[in-house]
Amino acid sequence: MPRTPLRTLGALAVIAGAGILTTCTTDSSGPGRRGAFAVEPVLPPMLHLSAFNLTVDNVRLTVVRPPGETVYDTIVAFPANQGSLQLSADIPLDQSPESFDVTIQMLSGSQLLFSGTQSVLVSEGSNNTPAQIPLTYAGPGQNIATLSIDPPDSLLTWDGTLAFRSTALDAQQSPVTSYYLSWSTNDATVPIDATGQLAAPHFRKTVTVTATTPTNISASTTLTLLPAPSAITVSSGCGQTAAPGSLLPQPVVAKVIAADNGGVQGVTVTFTPPAGGMAVPAQVVTDANGLAQTTVTLAPTAGPQPFAISAPGLASFPCTQTATGVATHLAFTSQPTNVAVGSPITPA
Repeated sequence: MPRTPLRTLGALAVIAGAGILTTCTTDSSGPGRRGAFAVEPVLPPMLHLSAFNLTVDNVRLTVVRPPGETVYDTIVAFPANQGSLQLSADIPLDQSPESFDVTIQMLSGSQLLFSGTQSVLVSEGSNNTPAQIPLTYAGPGQNIATLSIDPPDSLLTWDGTLAFRSTALDAQQSPVTSYYLSWSTNDATVPIDATGQLAAPHFRKTVTVTATTPTNISASTTLTLLPAPSAITVSSGCGQTAAPGSLLPQPVVAKVIAADNGGVQGVTVTFTPPAGGMAVPAQVVTDANGLAQTTVTLAPTAGPQPFAISAPGLASFPCTQTATGVATHLAFTSQPTNVAVGSPITPA
């Protein structure tokens, strides 16, 4: 699961260009000689700590003389109201200039978040040009290979809330359970919070929701915002006439609408045929225009046949059809009298 966001402080200034200045002096091998260097940690492009609610409150600086002699290693607090750090250290210079491998680690408490190493040339005197040290993410979730979001391609009615969930896997498809995420949408009018929860504003639109790790592994899904349904209407297909037991010539097309008369997608509509009749399919989910349709077979008896259309929470809509009989023989309700053979029968 994503980690709980850390306390946010103004660390962006450090990432954006403030340096960590270390003043280096010689030891007894070179009495009186002094040197200084500045280093500037640089985050990966387009990565902003604030987007992940990350806090950098400690910095570790390690200086190594190749191939492996550590001459300086310390962790210092990085207060929220500071944009740079200045450290004093005794570092022996065997020669001037001399190359050292300088490592910067940025931590939240004791948790390592970013790390980078760069060769830095140190000379006697002062050097005000900082050496940039690119940092890579080294914190929880650095091994994530794939990310997915649930629920996918969802619908959300106005004023409703939806909490998105994420699943992370490493390269071996094993779950990664601890990691940081940045949540975003492609529409500033539809914000999402740092935990992946979104409240639907009153807009008819579809937005893209994206979750991204500090290593730039991301996953996206769509979310459609809609008003709540308020009524069922019929676009076509009511009031048809056909023989008993036959299929109506036209499908019945229902429409679920909101208060603005626009169609509402994703509503399950139930078509209830007359007794002895049939609706196929009997349940249909409305499309992007709020429409749902079915075909109806009448019952085998003649006369009006009640047919209803309904959806959860909405008043049902009556849609009566009529079955008309086909004449198969002639029957008299009053028998004729005194009619000669071959003469026309006149109604009484």
